[in-house]
Amino acid sequence: MKRIILFLSFILLLAACGSAEESSEAQSNSQDLTITTGAQGGSWYPIGGALAELMNKNMDGITFSSVPGGGTSNPQSVATGKADIGFSYNSTLVSAQDGTDPYDEKLDGLKAVAKVYDMAWHVITPSDSGITSFEDIAENQMGVKWAPNKKGTGDEWITNKVIEEYGFNYDDIESWNGKMNFVSISDGLSLWRDAHVNLYSAHTLPPQSSFIEATMSVESNFLSISDEVLQSLNEKYGLIEATIPAGTYEGQEEDVKTVTMPMTIFAHEDVSEDVIYNFTKLLDEETEYLATVHQVFNNFDIEKAGKDTGIELHPGARKYYEEIEVIE
Repeated sequence: MKRIILFLSFILLLAACGSAEESSEAQSNSQDLTITTGAQGGSWYPIGGALAELMNKNMDGITFSSVPGGGTSNPQSVATGKADIGFSYNSTLVSAQDGTDPYDEKLDGLKAVAKVYDMAWHVITPSDSGITSFEDIAENQMGVKWAPNKKGTGDEWITNKVIEEYGFNYDDIESWNGKMNFVSISDGLSLWRDAHVNLYSAHTLPPQSSFIEATMSVESNFLSISDEVLQSLNEKYGLIEATIPAGTYEGQEEDVKTVTMPMTIFAHEDVSEDVIYNFTKLLDEETEYLATVHQVFNNFDIEKAGKDTGIELHPGARKYYEEIEVIE
């Protein structure tokens, strides 16, 4: 009887150890991955949430979450392990990889997943503000009140670079009794509607809902960038000339000359090939659904997604593009 009891105890012990090992293995195989997107009120935030939801439905053992971020801060978040996948721009990713402005050092481990769409930097001012150009601001030392989105966003980075080309900066605006309001796109819209700012800008895909509302609530003019400054911005920072066609917004009777940086999704090289392969596949197979989340996906082309991304493709993304024969 003692031998039987000892034998049964041994069997139970083995079963318990096996169960613990299986539990430990399952725990080690589970992952929490973060997608860092854009400010609330912008186009990136809902897209990130939709992609996290799709990945949670289609990949076992991994939990995806989406958090707010910014075009220039996201590469640093991914490089330092605060996030795993991010939204940024191709030229910003090149700067991050090379350690050039706005970065003080090289950010390692960043790999491209997909180029999603081109955007356009919007800048509006009330028609009665007396501001007709960026030259006006510099030459007349106008104390403008500006909402350019939060610091660390691509929107704010472009603002900084454009005004530098026109010969002034944030400190100058403050010294002229103006104010830079580094708030989100949605908070900037509130300031605009309440007449607390007379310049409102963002780098986004036209037509964008905040600017539709802004131009409908206040009679507005768009500011264009001169050809000379456009050329300089391209040579220095790789910013590409873009046009907001006439009639895109209420009261906009002429084309607006501006700049763009293509929006690119990227990931850390340590994120597994399998995860990024499935992520890229979902971008392709769920394009129609993603277009219901945000219209930017009406312009998504999988045949172009793996090209001109600025930095090297993640192996998982490359595997999918090669599989569907859109890259060699």
